[in-house]
Formats: sequence, structure tokens, C-alpha cells
Amino acid sequence: MSEDDPQAEITLDRRGRFKRLGATVPGLIRPLAKTRGTALASLLAEWPLIVGDELARLSLPDKLTGTTLRLLVAPSAALVFQHDAPRILARINAYFGRSAITRLSLVQGPLPVSAPARRPARPTLPAHRQAALKTATEGIADDRLKAALERLGRAILARDKG
Repeated sequence: MSEDDPQAEITLDRRGRFKRLGATVPGLIRPLAKTRGTALASLLAEWPLIVGDELARLSLPDKLTGTTLRLLVAPSAALVFQHDAPRILARINAYFGRSAITRLSLVQGPLPVSAPARRPARPTLPAHRQAALKTATEGIADDRLKAALERLGRAILARDKG
């Protein structure tokens, strides 16, 4: 089988069974990683950790060409990024453990809007459990403590399926 043959991707172990996926994935991904690189994907995934939450909300790594990183930056923050470029470069290179990026190219423009994280709906408790919770907390005089204990009790009882 040649390298261009799609059947070449299917590999068997010495007993004639399929190899584990973890053993074959690196070979399948290697050509893609050579052409596009994994550095930008790594930067995107860890961007808030690298530059901090405040700067991460105002920027997004857009393209990596050689040792130049193009950043998409909110127009109101471009001057801040220009001023902090040496510090940002140092943080990026510390993340990679080597001098991987030598220059930042700032492009002002709107950042993609991410949907806010939605909280899961609170499960409702059956009436008999709600009544038991009210009975358990009715002797507490402090209203804030009582409300906190009721919230805690609701969360615990909601997890318990019994």
C-alpha cells in the first residue's frame, strides 16, 4: 500500500486486530501539524492563562506567520497592547519555553462575540422534600443563615435521586 492509499491508514497489530486509536492518531495528525502548526491552537486554548483575563477579553491570536503573531485587538485597547508588547511577548515565550515569537502585529477590529455561559436550570424538588427542608430550617432565627441552609439543602436533595 502506498502513502496516498486511504487503506494505508488502517493498521492492524501483529494478531490481525485493529490498533488502538491512540497509536494511530499521531501518524494521521502529523501532516496537518507540519503544514499549519499547533502553536496557534495552543495559544488560542491558553490565551487567558498567558496574558491574563483582562487582556484576553480584549484580544485574540489571529495568525502565526514565522515568528510574528498577529493579534486581533479591540480598538479601544490597541494603545495598551502596543505599550505592553514587550511584556506580552515575554509571557508568550515563557509559555513556549523558548523564543518562539519575536514580533506582535496588532490589527484593530471587532472581536468575535462569545455566548455567555448559561447556568443549568435548577431542578425542582418534590413537594414532600420541600416541606421537609422547611421543617428542618424553621427553628433558625437568622434569615441569611436560614436562606443559605435552604439553598444548600435544595442542592443536596436535588442531587439525591432517592
